[in-house]
Amino acid sequence: MSLMRTAFWLGLLIMVLPIDQDPADKANTPEVSAWQAIGAAQTVYSDISGFCSRNPSACETGEAMAKTFTNKTKASVKVIYDYLSEPEAGKEQAPAADTLTPEDRAIDAPDPISKLIQEKSA
Repeated sequence: MSLMRTAFWLGLLIMVLPIDQDPADKANTPEVSAWQAIGAAQTVYSDISGFCSRNPSACETGEAMAKTFTNKTKASVKVIYDYLSEPEAGKEQAPAADTLTPEDRAIDAPDPISKLIQEKSA
């Protein structure tokens, strides 16, 4: 349901922003009064509020997808936050690229994000 609320508020925000349309698009778009928009929103809300009672399996699947997406987003943000909040004091400054020998350039060090992900999953 939070996805629908977010879509509603985003739609409302877009409708009230004072940005003009292109003249070509405006000519092809019918005018809608505020009362017509409110009536349409009420109709959509009443239809959406009964959706889960008509299609319970679709709502369960959507809820599971939303939880999975939320969990993955939280985990990704945590990995990024941990990576960015590491103290800089213990790190050595890398030498300039022209001072590296061919042997030093050949070292294939794992990137820090992959390393963090491996540590978290272990």
